[in-house]
Amino acid sequence: MSLTPAEFKEYVTLARQAWIARGSGEKAVLTEERAIQAAARLSVVAKMSISRGTVLTAEMLTCKRPGTGIHPYEFEKVIGHVTKRDLKADEPIVWNDLA
Repeated sequence: MSLTPAEFKEYVTLARQAWIARGSGEKAVLTEERAIQAAARLSVVAKMSISRGTVLTAEMLTCKRPGTGIHPYEFEKVIGHVTKRDLKADEPIVWNDLA
């Protein structure tokens, strides 16, 4: 197609704006989303009260909100660890709780 110089200039301007609008493609959590992320996501929690020094099994664990503990993707990694402290039922587990 043929364009006049003014039309071509507008075309180039719009093409550059479209290139910028597509962004970097990198996904990241915004600062404003962090509070919602913790409340909406899941973490590995104690299904029951667990005493210090107990070797964790899958039957002792489940995943619930909030997402302030170990991510559910790491559920299998938690199994077999020994607890460093007593854990209450429904308490999110963090790596510092495990030996």
